[in-house]
Amino acid sequence: MTDKLKPCPFCGGEELSIESCKSLEECEEFEGCNDDGYVAVVCDMTAGGCGSSSGYYKTKQEAIAAWNRRNKNEQGRKKKRRSSGRD
Repeated sequence: MTDKLKPCPFCGGEELSIESCKSLEECEEFEGCNDDGYVAVVCDMTAGGCGSSSGYYKTKQEAIAAWNRRNKNEQGRKKKRRSSGRD
């Protein structure tokens, strides 16, 4: 499996990071947590991204696979919007 991340499906951002629930301060027991717990791919808002995420997964590989998964119709919708003059 590759660690290469596709751009954000919502804003096209390419400044992405893989964060633990603890690093995002979303850990259920943040103060006492000694485990990085679950991880998520996040579109970095501080770099102009939209803040969307893959959701939390047990492993980095699962989070990357979820982030990179795209709807089969995604390309068709983009082409249709361009041809109708909408972006």
